[in-house]
Amino acid sequence: MMGYIYRIVAFSTIFSTAVLAQEAMPPVEVLVEQTDEKDVPYISVEQMPEFPGGEDAMFKYIGDNVVYPKAAQKANISGTVYIYFIIDRLGNVAKAEVKRGVKGGEELNEEALRVIKSMPKWKPGYQSAKTVSVQLTLPIRFIL
Repeated sequence: MMGYIYRIVAFSTIFSTAVLAQEAMPPVEVLVEQTDEKDVPYISVEQMPEFPGGEDAMFKYIGDNVVYPKAAQKANISGTVYIYFIIDRLGNVAKAEVKRGVKGGEELNEEALRVIKSMPKWKPGYQSAKTVSVQLTLPIRFIL
């Protein structure tokens, strides 16, 4: 009988502690509301951002605007530069940076970054019928 009473007391103590702990924590909804989802770029969305005129127009734009740096040509440096950037909710290119560059080819890295930063406004990405920021990574190949 004493063992039964101890179990009831132990159970009620644990249960009341758990209830009190839950009351002390803020509701999950409040935590979600405090997070600004607009600042967090998506990786994949229902409608991905689109360069004006589509993918072919983007490749033409890059081809027309990239200038192979003379120093890299003389040093016979070539390779692929991967540029990370965000298309924000308004379609602007933002936070562009070299994700992986050409070793010893700083001029190539800078040129690829310059071209991405100079791109015109894109059609923004959509998720649940709202415009959202989307992160992209684009490779730019420099071949001699």
